[in-house]
Amino acid sequence: MNRTGISYLDFTCNAGGCGCSMGCVECWVKAKVAARVGQNIGCDDCKNFRVHFHPERLEKLIRTKKPFVVGMDFTSDIFDPLRMFDEIDQRYAAMALCPQHTFIVLTKQAKRMREYIASEHRGDNSGARVMACLIALDICCEDIWKDPGSILGEDLIITDGNGFRDWPLPNVFHGLTVRTQKEMDPDFLKIPGNKWLSLEPLWGEVFIGPGCGVVRSNYDRWVPSHYPPLHRLSGVVVGHDNRRGVPGTETLDHIRSVVEQCRAAGVKVYVKQMWINGKLRTKSEDFPEDLRHRQLPWKLTTKLSDEKCREIAGEVMLIKGNLRQSHHRRCRHEIKACDKILEILGAKDGD
Repeated sequence: MNRTGISYLDFTCNAGGCGCSMGCVECWVKAKVAARVGQNIGCDDCKNFRVHFHPERLEKLIRTKKPFVVGMDFTSDIFDPLRMFDEIDQRYAAMALCPQHTFIVLTKQAKRMREYIASEHRGDNSGARVMACLIALDICCEDIWKDPGSILGEDLIITDGNGFRDWPLPNVFHGLTVRTQKEMDPDFLKIPGNKWLSLEPLWGEVFIGPGCGVVRSNYDRWVPSHYPPLHRLSGVVVGHDNRRGVPGTETLDHIRSVVEQCRAAGVKVYVKQMWINGKLRTKSEDFPEDLRHRQLPWKLTTKLSDEKCREIAGEVMLIKGNLRQSHHRRCRHEIKACDKILEILGAKDGD
């Protein structure tokens, strides 16, 4: 597990390392992350962005008892066509063993996600599959089955060999990345359980009415539909591409349309970032008033209180002041790092 700068998560668990077979030209992980991570951990598969698996990372996840919101495989795709269901099972075994955590799954493969969740092998045999997965993770399965309370207590989502107590897992939110209307896959809306959409980066107008239960009225406004969706969305995250000049960043209309659809349907919406006057804004107070929405269907656990933020900001400003007085060229990078920390904390010099 690693801390993350993604504002709607606490941690990420990238058991799939850095690797994907879909070949997206604009992939930020391949362009900016894979080579560095592969070099740091000595993994050629990560370095060359090949689909692979780090099962040892799941064991650390299972043994973290404090509850967090964890993004699963945000540097790969958990439902990549090259990943076997047996491998995906290991992730779901780990998530089932961690009811204290909330897991956020994100994919571009809606059909494969639906196939996995609805497939027959998730039925009576799932208990045996989970047992095999735990053995692969070097967890003492015998002790878990004899005394589930020995690890996580009575709320363990896995039962005593009869499969999962609930399916889909209640502590997992399944998400689909959608950048254009063409990528709005109807198969995704048929998946039961917790669902969310990541409309980030948003490249054009996207109609999510079927998932929200809204329609456009004759007065060009979004209103609730007379036919509510069978499986309603739990939430939506929306934002511009962080690259300057990418299609969709020239207007706020697309983001505003998504916000209006969610508000009309009573679906929680989180506006992550947007370009305003040539600058990428990430703080909600910098957004237009009607776009200051940051509601999530899950609750973050590691956000600092305002008092703690001010305390840390004061210490960082003191360090920054000492660096400025040194007048040493090498201090420029440290000063920039201080500025970045202050930006994250929402503080400025003199605050």
